Amino acid sequence: MQTRSKFQDPCYREVSATHLPVKLPTVVAMAHKYSISQPFVYPQNDLSYSANFMRMMFSNPREEYKAKDVLVCALGRILIPHAEHEQNASSLTARLAGSSGTNPFASNLASIACLCGIAHCGANEVALYMHKEIGSVDSTRVHQAGALKIVG
Repeated sequence: MQTRSKFQDPCYREVSATHLPVKLPTVVAMAHKYSISQPFVYPQNDLSYSANFMRMMFSNPREEYKAKDVLVCALGRILIPHAEHEQNASSLTARLAGSSGTNPFASNLASIACLCGIAHCGANEVALYMHKEIGSVDSTRVHQAGALKIVG
């Protein structure tokens, strides 16, 4: 008799799919803090995604930290193209691993491992170039019509 894993439960998979992206900034910030021998800074529920990430990365637990609004807004805008490219190596790897029935955490780990590959390394630079090329909100629609392909 084969028992069902919690990872095979569609409800659990849906909850995991929404929780994983939310926890990623915390994991990245903790890795950064560990690498520079500083104490971890935990997230605050009342902050935005970008403000929370900046606080966890750059604050000191003994002092109050308030990121400048213009920097929080800029970081939020910079993150959009990084999240919004569809069929690249890492997202395809996550989909392939997930289609085998693995748990969502392993699927995302496969995706993160794929980011280390040489075929993916140009995506960040292209996303920043895209920001510069778009320039303003008014030219966003024109840019979408041109559909610049992001490497990776």
